[in-house]
Amino acid sequence: MLSSFLSLFLLFAPLLSGVIPQQIDSIDSAHFSSLPYIEQMKAIISKAQRDPANAWIFLRSVPFAPDAYDAAHGLGHIVGNALYKRYGIAGVQYCTPELLYACYHGIIEPYFARSGENGIQSIEGLCAQYFNNDTADGRIKFENCIHGAGHGLYSYYAFDQNRAERGCESVSASMRHYCYEGIFMVQASFSPLAQAAQQADPWSVCAAALPEAKESCARFIPYMYISLANTAEGREFFTETFLAGVMRTCAAGGALLGRYCMQSVAHSLAARFAQEPREIAKRCGLASDVRAGEDCIKNAATEISFKGWAGTEKTSATLCGMMSDTVACAHAVTTAHTARTTVLSPEELPTFSPRPYE
Repeated sequence: MLSSFLSLFLLFAPLLSGVIPQQIDSIDSAHFSSLPYIEQMKAIISKAQRDPANAWIFLRSVPFAPDAYDAAHGLGHIVGNALYKRYGIAGVQYCTPELLYACYHGIIEPYFARSGENGIQSIEGLCAQYFNNDTADGRIKFENCIHGAGHGLYSYYAFDQNRAERGCESVSASMRHYCYEGIFMVQASFSPLAQAAQQADPWSVCAAALPEAKESCARFIPYMYISLANTAEGREFFTETFLAGVMRTCAAGGALLGRYCMQSVAHSLAARFAQEPREIAKRCGLASDVRAGEDCIKNAATEISFKGWAGTEKTSATLCGMMSDTVACAHAVTTAHTARTTVLSPEELPTFSPRPYE
């Protein structure tokens, strides 16, 4: 079974007929960032087919806005798929952490999609072979290797959610959620799957999940809606009417799973409005109750501090100032800032594994 992003690679390759490589190579990174997503995909497919290593060097240089990272992450998967096709698993030597570790995911994904049961049983062993889990840098890459394996398992098992989840059980308990999140990221990223979930019940996917995987599933409910918004960057997702509906869906998940769902809403708001705290607060105010709204503000403030995006230095403090418990918010923001500045560099942040809030 082909990996999900490799399938996209093959699906869109015919669109390149008539595209002149020299024209694509003349596109600089600033121009590339302004192109429609389908044009970006065509250009990256062309570059990756000819020289995947240089395609990654180019892609990581593109000045994507924070709210475009999800779409850019998909482009990075395409490059990683191409690196795997040319170099096998050894292609990881050409990857770097930018774009939420997309290059690593794009290599690990097809490896596990094609390696069968033997590969599934050796997920952690393979990841440890390439990434030293005893260092901060190696640990984050190791976690993202496990996440990429989740993508591959979902493809290998022909998009059978429970079989893929059981495949993740070969990973040690403390690392397993990274594998689960790889499964649910793929589910949330493709409209047919997201539409099927929404038409029945968005929470039906999580209801069918293994007990240990339910929290990971809840985190990706909002991303199903971003996919359904049918825009490359999910901007329609942020209209107040649409967003209020997503928050009602989160609330329907219950006290615990609903809070994990809302945390991802807050992280999406943080990326979209990183320099506009009042826009974040206004949208967090659409939550079902005051507590959920304040949790949304605190999680957005914490995410912005943790990611350390340029020009957002005052946003977190402004958000905390809007809360009834400014001290607790400020403490959470300081903790996030410390984690970023003392342990991780900005390009080495975790991918799709937001930390549970208190």
